[in-house]
Amino acid sequence: MINLEKIQKWASKGNAKKLIKALKTSDSSIITSVLEALSNVGGEDAVNAITPLTESPDKAIRGTAMKALGKCGTTASETLLKYYLNKETDQDMIGVIKEAIKIFEDNHKAQ
Repeated sequence: MINLEKIQKWASKGNAKKLIKALKTSDSSIITSVLEALSNVGGEDAVNAITPLTESPDKAIRGTAMKALGKCGTTASETLLKYYLNKETDQDMIGVIKEAIKIFEDNHKAQ
């Protein structure tokens, strides 16, 4: 059984593989926690695992996935966020995507 303690442990160890496997659950609260953890681990594997969830019908998952892409800070995640910004019609989600792009830009300024 996946729980928040395990997710935090995997994230602290940078274990993207276990986090990615944990995304296969149907529990939306676990999925959003894993997305947040993956955003801290970062890297291409994380971006590749997060990307399909940007199409989730669940707005909480979709929004968390967008923010996770922003936090991952890869060139691919920036490109995806700009694509989704142009594609999205939901005003709330457009605001979330803009926030994710700002997170990306702020993280890149800090580097």
